[in-house]
Amino acid sequence: EIPLETIWKSILLARNHEVPVLLNPSPVSNIPDDILNGLEYLILNESELSLLTRLPTGTLPEIRKASEILLSKGVKRVILTRGEEGCFYLDKEGEAQLPAFIVQPVDTTAAGDAFIGGFASSLIQGVDIRSALKTGMAAGALAVTKAGAQTSLPTCEELDNFLGNQN
Repeated sequence: EIPLETIWKSILLARNHEVPVLLNPSPVSNIPDDILNGLEYLILNESELSLLTRLPTGTLPEIRKASEILLSKGVKRVILTRGEEGCFYLDKEGEAQLPAFIVQPVDTTAAGDAFIGGFASSLIQGVDIRSALKTGMAAGALAVTKAGAQTSLPTCEELDNFLGNQN
């Protein structure tokens, strides 16, 4: 709902001030290579990854190949949210696949937004990438257990309790 030109200018402004950029291009559109080059975090789902790279993303090797193309364009870290399949992460040093938390879904409307909020807030607190991904996945898992968008977003207390009850 924000004009693309505004987004691109905001990213360039952030870079000029050495502010790391996390981009979730939803709905996905054609992203100029000069915007991709230098993105700290690009968070997508499988269909968005496919649309952006024009490649299939139905299997893990296909996901890896499409994500590697984004790395070759200068994205530093690709994060793929995969619903009940969990999360896929790729950077130049390697990859990680984290399993999803098992919950009873009610409404998936805000799952991606919850993931991004949990992930970003963890990064700001200085946790490692794997822990930040786990927190993002927990926030997304909790969000799908409630109806609605804003009403389904978990509180910090709910998130801490949920993570504390996991093995």
